[in-house]
Amino acid sequence: MKKILILLLLSTLILSLTACADKGSVKPTNSKPESSSAVEQSDKDKAASSVEKKESTQSKQDKEKTAKKDDGSNNTVPLKASSSKSTKSSNQTGSSSTNHSSTSKKTVSNKSSESEDHSVNQAENKKAETKPESPKSESQKTNVQNQPIIAETNLAKRTNQILTVVASGIHAHITLWTKNGDTWGKSLETNGFVGKYGVGKTHEGSMRTPYGAYSLGFAFGTSNPGTKLPFRKITSKSWWVEDSHDPNYNTWQEGDHFNKPSEHLADYPVQYKYAIVINYNTARTPWAGSGFFVHVSNGGYTAGCVSLPQSQMVRLLNTVTSGAYILNVTSESQIKGF
Repeated sequence: MKKILILLLLSTLILSLTACADKGSVKPTNSKPESSSAVEQSDKDKAASSVEKKESTQSKQDKEKTAKKDDGSNNTVPLKASSSKSTKSSNQTGSSSTNHSSTSKKTVSNKSSESEDHSVNQAENKKAETKPESPKSESQKTNVQNQPIIAETNLAKRTNQILTVVASGIHAHITLWTKNGDTWGKSLETNGFVGKYGVGKTHEGSMRTPYGAYSLGFAFGTSNPGTKLPFRKITSKSWWVEDSHDPNYNTWQEGDHFNKPSEHLADYPVQYKYAIVINYNTARTPWAGSGFFVHVSNGGYTAGCVSLPQSQMVRLLNTVTSGAYILNVTSESQIKGF
């Protein structure tokens, strides 16, 4: 029984080997299955189709570029490309965008440069319009340096003529300064007299010439030597009221009589032959002082007036004009304070 089973198994094995040998003769073992070949053919077709699409897309883009160039239009593309475009198109877009950005920057740079040039031109035009002051000539500088002390005063800004009286006791050095253009010069210089007690703070009856700067008023006298100032001629009834109780205190009045210490002007024919009023106490404050004049000297001190030789008084009257001032001090250094 065992032998029979062994024989059956051997016969079955031989049949199986024979069947396998027949299959190998029909289809070689190294042949590819049809399904694999079909897949490979499909892949080749797809690759060829993709190449054709790329070539078609590239050809279309080349035509569009050629057409735009022929039209003279800008060949830049939008900054943002569509997601359906290929990688090559995207790169071209990025390159065009970079060119566009560079062009924009150049445009902005050009505008900025033009704006800066315009600002520079405006600044240069303003400089051209603003003419610098011409430097002072050497002669002008010399004139400024050689100006007298009177030119440095505030008083010199208010008038063109100043009569300075620099007193020492009863004696005085008298100078008339006149401004011509920008230069101050001497028009008259002489010696004279002031009050018995010199120059200083004064009041009625003090016999002191008032310290400080005062405008000169009208001229008066027994005759007019040809002055440009308003002139008033003395008569037998001419008085200068110096009575502090009188309502006409410190004024010229015509009348028969005024109380002392009022002055009857005709009684002083030498001194008041030629005279100019000093505008002191124009508010006519009682007891503050009255009747101060520049007049002809009689050779000695005064009751408070300023006096100088007759020839110099005539010269003064013919030189001085309205708006002139008198400045009474006790030293030249005090002049700067006015």
